Amino acid sequence: MALPEGLTTWVWVATMSVAAPGLFGCGLVRWLGLAPAHGRAFALGVGYLVGHYVLAHATLLWLWRGQPLPGWLLPIAAATTGAWLWRRAARRPPTAVAVPADTAAAASWSWLPVLVLTLLLLDTFTATGAQLVRYSDEAVNFAAKAKLLYCAPGFDLGAGLGGFVEHPDYPLFNPLTQVLTFASAGRVLHAENRLPVQFFAVALLCMLSAALHRRAHPLVATLVLVAFAGTSFTSMAPTAYADVMLAAATLAAAESLLRWRETGERALLGLAGLAMGAMVATKNEGAMLVLALLGPLVVERVWWWWRSPTRPALWWPAAAWLLVPLSALLFQRAFNRHYGLQNDLVLFGRIADQFASHGPRLLDYYWGLLTDPALHRLLPLTFLVAAPITCLLRGREVVAGALLFASFLLAMGAYSLVFLGTVYDLQWHLDVAADRCVLHVLPLVASGLAAMTWPRRDPLGAR
Repeated sequence: MALPEGLTTWVWVATMSVAAPGLFGCGLVRWLGLAPAHGRAFALGVGYLVGHYVLAHATLLWLWRGQPLPGWLLPIAAATTGAWLWRRAARRPPTAVAVPADTAAAASWSWLPVLVLTLLLLDTFTATGAQLVRYSDEAVNFAAKAKLLYCAPGFDLGAGLGGFVEHPDYPLFNPLTQVLTFASAGRVLHAENRLPVQFFAVALLCMLSAALHRRAHPLVATLVLVAFAGTSFTSMAPTAYADVMLAAATLAAAESLLRWRETGERALLGLAGLAMGAMVATKNEGAMLVLALLGPLVVERVWWWWRSPTRPALWWPAAAWLLVPLSALLFQRAFNRHYGLQNDLVLFGRIADQFASHGPRLLDYYWGLLTDPALHRLLPLTFLVAAPITCLLRGREVVAGALLFASFLLAMGAYSLVFLGTVYDLQWHLDVAADRCVLHVLPLVASGLAAMTWPRRDPLGAR
């Protein structure tokens, strides 16, 4: 019996834009030195993110050069490269890992919640896939920009960016991910292009499960993972918005940095640098979130170095990985300047003028956001209450959770400044953006809250 053409298109796009980048990324992170001791869930999640991020550069180069080769060669070449890198990494002699394997995360039963939640996500992906991408930001911003990148003759984007895309200054990672589906199918798609973006939600669940089981008791880790899955994450995951992508990249960067702090493995710095590059390339807010992540960690590391009696030498080459997010930021600035695009959220001059009128309304809205269990299952509010108390009672045992708490506060403070200086109606801006801003750092909230509620009794927290 012949298969319907629509079904074969879905299978082909899933293979080329989900499986192939995932294989490429898993091979790449293994080649960079990610040890098996860090767990399969973390490797799968960060591998999918890194694979798509690195492949997006090849897709952009392919577009810029006028699509000289059939587009389906991009994922084929990526998958082949990933398999080759995996084999090369497997032949290396095993290296010592500073901490033992994540026994809790490696337990077979810990995969059960992830699998169940993934099946539920796949059901919503299928239902959403029956609808074309034609409304809201997923259509007028991300899909529109992807179609322009793919269809503009000679890669001449000037006229299209001004008249076809609502916010043309947004970074390119999400549109380039959708372009990969067009390149694989050989034509513009109007529903299947959601697929690779949707699977960032699955990658996020894998990484969050690994982070929770690494730092918290298995019972708390499972409960927090299920609670997170019941937040607004569920409604955003099936869409082609970039918010879940940014949340996944932020969690990957934070978890890589924390694991580097605990183990000293240089491969984790590489993963953190690539994840921070993905943050910057996903949304304009990504650069701000990078600073929110790095700030507390840098302060803690400098304090630790200053207090150490031996004053170990600082490994400055590690900072070279910061060139990845820096280059992503410089490229986006150059792209926008070339086409005369400007971010309308850079509004620092208006913050002082509107502080008195917008401040009380902003606090009132945030309070409603925090106390609404339907949106975030009270995870941010619980974190705000529990974190200071836990830091006072447990001290060094919950340093990882304290760093995540500091990053959360910095991120929400920066978002507050954006709302204070908005050029839009404040109520409208909060209604359309505030919940999504919390979603960007909600995985950090879940990980930090679990680590502080019932931390694992091992040397990780103390280090």
